[in-house]
Amino acid sequence: MGLVLLNDKKISWRLKYFFSFAAFFSIAVLLLNGCRGVWLSIIICMLTIGFLLRKRHPRILAMLLILILLSAMALWFVPFLHARLITITDTHFEPNTERVLMLKSAWRMFLDHPLVGVGLDRWQYYYRHQYVSPLAHEPGVDSPHNNFAMYLDETGIIGLSAFIGLFAAVLLSLYKDFKSRSDWFALIAFSVVLGFLLGGLTDHTFRMMNVIRLMWFCVGLGSVTLDTRT
Repeated sequence: MGLVLLNDKKISWRLKYFFSFAAFFSIAVLLLNGCRGVWLSIIICMLTIGFLLRKRHPRILAMLLILILLSAMALWFVPFLHARLITITDTHFEPNTERVLMLKSAWRMFLDHPLVGVGLDRWQYYYRHQYVSPLAHEPGVDSPHNNFAMYLDETGIIGLSAFIGLFAAVLLSLYKDFKSRSDWFALIAFSVVLGFLLGGLTDHTFRMMNVIRLMWFCVGLGSVTLDTRT
């Protein structure tokens, strides 16, 4: 959001300095929290935004690439960050193996309830009593750590199709608004939703109410400004 607003000509330089600081501070916090799924989602989100803007706004692409480069250097040269980084591909690292076991259980649950799923808020019950793997070290988890797997299991193909359709429509609408009117708040909302969905590949972000409220607030901000800004 900070990097996007740096390109709004209506914003004063004082605010642009603030947004620059906020952007780099946020990246530092994201690195230090050690959340590997967030690292991957943010990088993919940055690359996607940069690709979409590469012709119309090459400066944003350049800033994003600089941030990714600085982050990659920190992950490679800072010992404790590097140690965390290499666990992403470690097939013996317990959080990795647990996620694989949960996704396998989620797939079996879907095969038994393909059309409408097991029902909202029923995943944990079915997982604990019927689908938990005997190899699992955390049999009491309340989600498969994946938004798409969660909705596939609880609402079936019908519910997941609606979920994907809703957010595809939101992303398409916001991007079209930015492309046609160059409204930076629409691009911010697009980035927030995309990052939210990518983060949901490694965690069930829909149970994080603070995150959800912020996401929908940004979507509303990106939508309403199209009607109020001259």
